[in-house]
Amino acid sequence: MRDEFVFITILNIPLVIFFIYLALNTERFKCSGIYYGVRVPNKYKDDKEIVFITEKYKKKITRLIIITFLAITIISFLVPYIIVFIIGILIIPIVFTIQYKNANREILKVKKDKDWNNEFKGKIYVYLNVKEKEDNIKINNKPFIVAFIIAIIPLIITLFIYKSLPSTLAMQFDFNGNPSRLINTHTLGGFLELIMVPILNIFIVFIFYITTIYDFKKRKTQSLNGGTYKQIKFKDKITGEALNKLNGISALLTAVFLSFINLYLLKLIPQNKDTFLILMGCTGVFVFIIILVSIKAMNDTTKSSKDDLNEKEYYRDDDEYYKLGMFYYNPVDPSIFKEKRYGIGYDLNYGNIVSKIIIGVCILCIIGSIILTGINYM
Repeated sequence: MRDEFVFITILNIPLVIFFIYLALNTERFKCSGIYYGVRVPNKYKDDKEIVFITEKYKKKITRLIIITFLAITIISFLVPYIIVFIIGILIIPIVFTIQYKNANREILKVKKDKDWNNEFKGKIYVYLNVKEKEDNIKINNKPFIVAFIIAIIPLIITLFIYKSLPSTLAMQFDFNGNPSRLINTHTLGGFLELIMVPILNIFIVFIFYITTIYDFKKRKTQSLNGGTYKQIKFKDKITGEALNKLNGISALLTAVFLSFINLYLLKLIPQNKDTFLILMGCTGVFVFIIILVSIKAMNDTTKSSKDDLNEKEYYRDDDEYYKLGMFYYNPVDPSIFKEKRYGIGYDLNYGNIVSKIIIGVCILCIIGSIILTGINYM
């Protein structure tokens, strides 16, 4: 059981660094013109009230993250089960959301006091969607192609050697590397479990690729808002490129990691304690690299164009559609996905009925996973 505690503690270190980095750079990782979920005109971005709210948020969220992770570590030592770590990690986004909402509420008050909307009332924006040279951004398909090849190989191997496999194989292990659950490979259920890992691997790579394609297509039809024309187009360009890099590298890492697990389950890699420790180490390295790649991608999106700040600014007040400053809720909008106000990529339109069904299914899957994890490890 103490091995679980050591593993959890090691995982906590890169996670603490990652979350603190996010806390200290929250106002940088956002859509054009957005500060804590509020669309702020250019002339007010360096306002003393905005700066004060930002500094206060950084100090408070950093303190809360450290306290939360210390609590997770102490509880994990007293109750050394992986389920405790999973529940603890799920608390972090809640802490983030509460503090983000507090900052959002304070900036909304500044917005009301200074009456930003009044400066833009009655203005009509006309945007002629003329294709320009800088809009010809192409998706880098190479990492996705390599990831697909890596992900498909274990499936081919599984199908090729299926008939020669032992009658039983271990599908789960405890933290000492001992099998905790076996399957009968000669049954339909056993066969489905064997091919589930490589199929999941291929599916995840596919999701990364589809997300990238969707992002590039969406940016071509996106309306202008949150800055001057050059600011918005520059932000769109670097954000699209950053998401492409993030998804490509994530797809590659996921394909390699899950392929290694697949070969381990098939006993093509020796199933002993040393190999298992290597697998656990690879898990930690995998998490750490994904965190570094995510930080690099988000840091790339913080670049901004300082040119032509005297040009006319596109500003449409759409803050009312963002609950807690980050969750898009607009039942009238038929779109299922909407670009995130915080971070990069897309989130659901929570006012859309399809999105509500997706959320319901995800919640059921999470609850089921937590229950199954608890049953297997407790």
